[in-house]
Amino acid sequence: MRQASLLPALLVPLLSLAGPPGCAASLPPPTEHMVSVEASVRAAQQLGADKVPSAAERLGRARAAVERAKLAMKDGKNVDAESLLLRAEADADLAAALAKEGVLNAEVARLRARVAEEGSRK
Repeated sequence: MRQASLLPALLVPLLSLAGPPGCAASLPPPTEHMVSVEASVRAAQQLGADKVPSAAERLGRARAAVERAKLAMKDGKNVDAESLLLRAEADADLAAALAKEGVLNAEVARLRARVAEEGSRK
């Protein structure tokens, strides 16, 4: 009988550490991550992502995810905001890489044309 009375005495302090029922752990607003992602979006823009179709699509997705993250933060949904920012960051980074690829492909095409032109002169 003595063991049965110890169980509630042990459980009450443990349950109080967990917090109220139904409350999930919350994150602080991901403001620093927001600043970082917005910088990644600007970097992709500066690399010309708007001018390369595949990069422009990813850049648009990044911008949209940033806007949705701002709304989520406003509503106190910081976990959702962080998730959206991770997606936006990946899309912005991919947009930057695709923009670089587009610039390099254009340079390769220009050099090939130049070589072909010089080859036809000989």
